[in-house]
Amino acid sequence: MMTLEEAINHAREVAEKNRKCQEENTIILSNRWISSMCCAEEHEQLAEWLEELKELREKDRWIPVSERLPEHGKYVLISCEGFDAPSVAKYEEDDIGETFYLSEDMPCEDFGIVVEAWRPLPEPYKEQENG
Repeated sequence: MMTLEEAINHAREVAEKNRKCQEENTIILSNRWISSMCCAEEHEQLAEWLEELKELREKDRWIPVSERLPEHGKYVLISCEGFDAPSVAKYEEDDIGETFYLSEDMPCEDFGIVVEAWRPLPEPYKEQENG
C-alpha cells in the first residue's frame, strides 16, 4: 500500500509524463494529445488534493512532547499520562523552565501530571452568514 507521500509523488510523476507526451506530440487535435493534456491536469489536481489532505492530517494530529514542543505562550490541547480526556493548557518557558500550565499558577509538574503529547486548539466556532 502506498503512503500519502508516495501517492502525491506518483500523481505528480504521471502528470509530468503526460505533459511530456503532450509536448512531444505535434498533431494538436489528436485524441492522444487531448487525452494526455486532460490526464496531466487531472493528476496535478489529484496531487494538490493529496497535499491538502497531508497538511490537514499533520495539523490534526497529536504531537509527542519528545518530538517537539509548542510555541511559547500558546494554548494547546494536552494528553496526559493516566487521564482519559485531554485538557487545555498554556505552554510557557520561564524562570522555572519549560512547562505546561493548566491555569496561571498551576504548572502540570507541581501536580505530578505528565504531559505525553499536545495538539493545536481547533479554530473557534464562527456562525456562518446565510446568503
